[in-house]
Amino acid sequence: MKIKPIISLFFFSTYLFAFNDSDLDGVSDNIDRCPNTGSLDLVDRLGCSKKQTPVVLKKTKPQKATSENIKGGLFEIGLNSNFTSIDNTYEQYNITLGYSFNKYTIWIYDSNYKNDEKVYSDLTLSFGYNKYFNNLTLSYNFGTTFYINNSKDNNYFFQLSGNYNINNQNYLFFYTTYTINSKETEYHNKNYISLNLGYGKYISNKLLLNLSINYESKVADEFSNSLWIDIGSSYNISDNYYFSSKYSRYLKGDEEKNALYLGIGVKF
Repeated sequence: MKIKPIISLFFFSTYLFAFNDSDLDGVSDNIDRCPNTGSLDLVDRLGCSKKQTPVVLKKTKPQKATSENIKGGLFEIGLNSNFTSIDNTYEQYNITLGYSFNKYTIWIYDSNYKNDEKVYSDLTLSFGYNKYFNNLTLSYNFGTTFYINNSKDNNYFFQLSGNYNINNQNYLFFYTTYTINSKETEYHNKNYISLNLGYGKYISNKLLLNLSINYESKVADEFSNSLWIDIGSSYNISDNYYFSSKYSRYLKGDEEKNALYLGIGVKF
């Protein structure tokens, strides 16, 4: 069983936003009162070492998060491999294109895989609307998946997701998806429901780590229920290029038991 495209889309969307720490002292630029500290110096919560004098910051009224100037996109190519052992693998090649503009997002996701010596391609289109609060962002997404070179009818799905910033380095996220078939002739993804809860941490301005627990349920007896955990990371190679990875361990409902994703992308 492959990882669902819409689940991967939410994971990739976190790359559009980054924690900035120019002097690499572990304190975000927006609260760092000693912006030129050496990366090996011990600093306090304000980002200053013992030999430095904090810069006096002008008091400003906290601003409510808005959609203004939230613009940017990404393009990523990746490989996902499900396996029980090195000799028993199931590979899936993915291409992701996403763009956010103010309150709106659009995603195009293509998944290619081989089954019974035939190559199949699934194309997912998703449109989203984002609502911004002080520390919370909610996203409402609607989309469809087309099964190219396959007799399956396309699916329609709705997703509600949220991202809550605990502080500049830590955040919580969730997403829930409901998928239906446009016809009742195919069981694939029929009445598919997923629930996902996770925690993310910016280790530095280059490295992001996250952990989530995921549950899905289907009407079809062949797949019924699945439960797994994800451990993911994103590393900024430069201002525009990044490397991503994710390891999934299935606790219930998947015969491959493990999944590993590796990808490389560009932000624009």
